[in-house]
Amino acid sequence: MKILDLHGIKHYEVKEKCHVFINNHWGENVKIITGHSKEMLKLVCEVLSFYGLQYSFDDFSAGGAIIVKE
Repeated sequence: MKILDLHGIKHYEVKEKCHVFINNHWGENVKIITGHSKEMLKLVCEVLSFYGLQYSFDDFSAGGAIIVKE
């Protein structure tokens, strides 16, 4: 599973990074680490919804992540 870790990424860069990551790994199960930032989570979910991708939330006690289903 490919992983995109958004720790240290500025909010204004998140959508572009997610678009590139999703397009580079289209059709694969991927994990996007958001941390505990509600704004980061919101931005990532907006991109995933744009593509109509199904996703679930990973264990937020471990740092906050989203699992995207192919």
